[in-house]
Amino acid sequence: MPPSPAPVTLPLRHKIGSKVTPGDRLGIASRGKVRLLAGGGCYLRQGQLYASQLGTLGAHRHGDSTTDEGVVSWIVNVNSERGAGLMAMAVSAGPQIGMVVIGRVTRVNRPSHALVDMVAIVPEAKDGSTDQAIVPFPEPFSGTLRQNEIRPKSSLEVE
Repeated sequence: MPPSPAPVTLPLRHKIGSKVTPGDRLGIASRGKVRLLAGGGCYLRQGQLYASQLGTLGAHRHGDSTTDEGVVSWIVNVNSERGAGLMAMAVSAGPQIGMVVIGRVTRVNRPSHALVDMVAIVPEAKDGSTDQAIVPFPEPFSGTLRQNEIRPKSSLEVE
């Protein structure tokens, strides 16, 4: 009986099954004899694998193929936990006026303007509280944030 192969350690920054958020760096795309491929909910940028949605990290081996050099490919994905219904339809349509969103500043053009990737909606309950779960967009939406549009007492912190 042939010896069983040694367990493979994936070059991931998070454990399989852990929760990740959009923009989390998941790992290096190629390290040693392991190559990571972007599956659903992930994207590859400059040799790094990132999460593009809120969910649970998963990975599975890409077929039974191994290259001549012994490199094994794994598909990494983020499984969304998004609920169905009206909020899911609103998320797929994109941000609307009046929605409270979570975003990441990607570039500051001037001291008064910034480009933002909106990654999720914070639904408001009828009583005005935000006790419901955050609903991620399938892919980030880009927008511009102007300093004069920031409301006083908002949760946004600008330095």
